[in-house]
Amino acid sequence: MSSTKYSRVASYELEDGRNTSDYNEESYRSANSSISRWRPRSLLTGPRWLRDKSSQHKKAFRLGLVLFVVLVLSALIVLPNAPDLPALPTFHEGEFDACPRLLGEAESGAQGLGGPSDSKQSTGDQSEWAEVMMPSQLIELVEHGKPLPRLLIHQSWKTRDLPSRFQKWSNDWRRIHGKRWTYVLWTDEDNRQLVEKFYPEYLETYNNLPREIFRADMIRNIYMHKFGGVYGDLDLIPLGPIDKHITQFLAHDEDAKPIAFVGHMGEDNFEHSIPNAFFAATKPGHPFFYKPLDYVVKHQNEPAFNREPEKLTGPVALRACVKEWQASEGKTHELRVLENGKIYPLNWSGAPKLNWCLCRTHSPWFNEGKCNALYENTAWTITYWTHSWS
Repeated sequence: MSSTKYSRVASYELEDGRNTSDYNEESYRSANSSISRWRPRSLLTGPRWLRDKSSQHKKAFRLGLVLFVVLVLSALIVLPNAPDLPALPTFHEGEFDACPRLLGEAESGAQGLGGPSDSKQSTGDQSEWAEVMMPSQLIELVEHGKPLPRLLIHQSWKTRDLPSRFQKWSNDWRRIHGKRWTYVLWTDEDNRQLVEKFYPEYLETYNNLPREIFRADMIRNIYMHKFGGVYGDLDLIPLGPIDKHITQFLAHDEDAKPIAFVGHMGEDNFEHSIPNAFFAATKPGHPFFYKPLDYVVKHQNEPAFNREPEKLTGPVALRACVKEWQASEGKTHELRVLENGKIYPLNWSGAPKLNWCLCRTHSPWFNEGKCNALYENTAWTITYWTHSWS
């Protein structure tokens, strides 16, 4: 799951703009004016209910005032430490109203809609799936100077308990890639340990990021630099083995420099055109992945960058780093931007409406099997843009 407007699954955040300090100024002044007259000598003047110590109105007024103060103080104390929640979906009311007509027309057409009628759980002999390795085991291999698995799949979530849909999709990664690959699920705790042990120069920056989604964005660059392999958001699904397309993963040239890969979506001048829901690096150590880390350090305290993750750690930031790398250092270590449609075929602005009906998890007509069938002959992966920033 990615910081794209995405998917990224990623998630955790209060993203609806609620602000507990947004009270009506006129009401506040009115209430403050009344409260300012509550002095002992003023009890001899004013409305009868205010002068009467036993007045039910007065008791109710005071009780209401106390409750108001308690609620405000509770909000000030609790909200900054509230658990991160998934971002609210960004679809619009009525967005899927045309889906019944479009689906009916497609089903009755000459070719119909391919794919199974619903999404099924991954099945088969799990002994043939990618082996699961704990992050602590991977870190220990580095600490002891032992060889790393050559083919690694990285994903992340706040804990090891994945929601059922994400669990199914993570199993797809393991099943599709098979036992030559190794699968690692990183948690928030694992991520911090990784930074502490191997990238302490970025630890203060990492800890000071405003929300967990920023850290989830930042850490995936470290996975690629330290270990290589493939990173995919939890709502990004492979339609076939990645090494079928990135054949450098199968090479055994120890002297070859690592090659980094990112996906592309839409027009190149679109600031979100290089989402960060997918990364690949054929070997550890590609120096490009320091650039997004340094970008965070440089811009972390600038309001224009740090209000939302897209501009500091997400796709807008990644695009800026890629453009800078291509202009200056791209000749020394290769960074390939994959062509449109390979990683992100469900383009935000260019995908047919029918495809949105089938491929957006927010759609009442979401159908994983039929969605995948739309792209399985042209794309390497598909992301369903769940917008669960995890």
